[in-house]
Amino acid sequence: MVKKKKAGKRQYSDSDKATALAALDANGGNVRRTARETGIPEKTIADWRDGRGVVPEVAEIREEKKEALGDVFERVSRLYLERALSEDAVSETKGKDAVIAAATAADKMQLLRGRPTAIIAQSAKDALAAVMRDYGLSQEQAAPMVAAEFGISETELLSEAVN
Repeated sequence: MVKKKKAGKRQYSDSDKATALAALDANGGNVRRTARETGIPEKTIADWRDGRGVVPEVAEIREEKKEALGDVFERVSRLYLERALSEDAVSETKGKDAVIAAATAADKMQLLRGRPTAIIAQSAKDALAAVMRDYGLSQEQAAPMVAAEFGISETELLSEAVN
């Protein structure tokens, strides 16, 4: 992924940047973890996240990479869920590990597809209920504040709140 310049300074392609940013999304914005996984310095990833050193085309490539990575995590999740449901896995303690792997892959898939994870959705539901209770607001009145705070759409928040 990394190309070297004569002076020893690293140079990254738009594809490299998009891949790292997609990995950042899969890691829930955790720059340190993404740097460790990609071998790219934290400062560089943080700069790209903040729009420094990236051209507009990187955003398009990032979305393509996120979609492909989301598909990979969906396949992994399904494989581990199948493993967790097998009779052998149920009788062994390793089935628990398969469930953890499936849940992790499913959460990353959700993040890459711009959907809230179960943890975010539950926290948003709790926050919505608290705002409604504390300020005497309806769901529709409280939803814009809570959705913005959690980085999800009002529609997602309200559909999660109904469930």
